[in-house]
Amino acid sequence: MPPWGALPATRTGGCLAQQHLACQAASSHDICRPAEPVPANRLHGLEELIERFEHERFLADDLIEICDGGEIAITGRASDLINTASKKVNPREVEQVLLQIDGVLQAKVYGEPAGARGEVVAAAVVATPDVTREQIRAWCRDHLSPHKVPRIIKLIESIPVDERGKVKRAALAEL
Repeated sequence: MPPWGALPATRTGGCLAQQHLACQAASSHDICRPAEPVPANRLHGLEELIERFEHERFLADDLIEICDGGEIAITGRASDLINTASKKVNPREVEQVLLQIDGVLQAKVYGEPAGARGEVVAAAVVATPDVTREQIRAWCRDHLSPHKVPRIIKLIESIPVDERGKVKRAALAEL
């Protein structure tokens, strides 16, 4: 057993129990844990992964939220954040707002390249025929900060997924 103990992925009310945290979080949004020795041949060609090992700890890509009672909820991945004019947007937050609109069945939010601005917030939305882009924008303006409102809204028939059922984000930009 590793020196920090077993880390089973048990859930308590949607949050990971605090005793499963492997170490002090590097910030309020990061999880890290002591790094196990990794054979060099397993890291061949993965320089970016090697850089994530710092001070014998591995910095995960997970974003977290501290829940009531000290529990931790994983809320997303740092690599999914959209950088729009130096402001970070969590796609899940925008998706939750979009899914509150009557007639919206599915929504996936992602970043579209925008030159010097970095990215703009874009949304692929599966909705009933009576839902319009203007309705979606108006709802988002009322419920989100201005930089989080999708600049691009694509009304589509279905969200593209791969053979495992995972969303193909690259395919969303090509729609």
